[in-house]
Amino acid sequence: MIDASGMEGRDPVEDFHKINEELTKFSPALGELTQVVAANKMDLPEAQANLEYIRAALDEEGYTVYPVSAATGEGFEEMLDAVIRFLDLLPPVLTYPEVELETGPRYEKGFTLSRGDDGAYVLSGGEVDKLLDSTDPNNEVSMRRFQQMLIKTGMIAALREAGAKEGDTIKLGEWEFDFVE
Repeated sequence: MIDASGMEGRDPVEDFHKINEELTKFSPALGELTQVVAANKMDLPEAQANLEYIRAALDEEGYTVYPVSAATGEGFEEMLDAVIRFLDLLPPVLTYPEVELETGPRYEKGFTLSRGDDGAYVLSGGEVDKLLDSTDPNNEVSMRRFQQMLIKTGMIAALREAGAKEGDTIKLGEWEFDFVE
């Protein structure tokens, strides 16, 4: 869609080429697509005066220009008919058979807290497994998230309620660390 009025001293044909340059910079494939050119603002006298210039310039390049007015709605039926004709020329849509996606492990909600024979507090269950599977102990950001999730899931509150104090040993799966307030 170009502003056919040439307001502010703009050249509608030059604008058309600038738009296409930008589209091609974004994706070279866009520059190769069939285009329907809408010359907008045909309700203005300046646009009426520029229409033949625009048509002549773009016709040489193989484009058909459709005069339209967004303000009055005029010209859109003819332009949309052209769009439909172009759509009919498109290759059929490729379809692919549905494939069931593999999902990762499903984790049970919740966790359990117990005491080991060595006196350590042991957290286990689905929430613990999920947390351990999603944490990289060698990554600082991942470990910060791990600490936040211990709080968010209620594990820290459960440890406090069970009597865990500074320095007590906490075990989650293969992981072992000291409780810190």
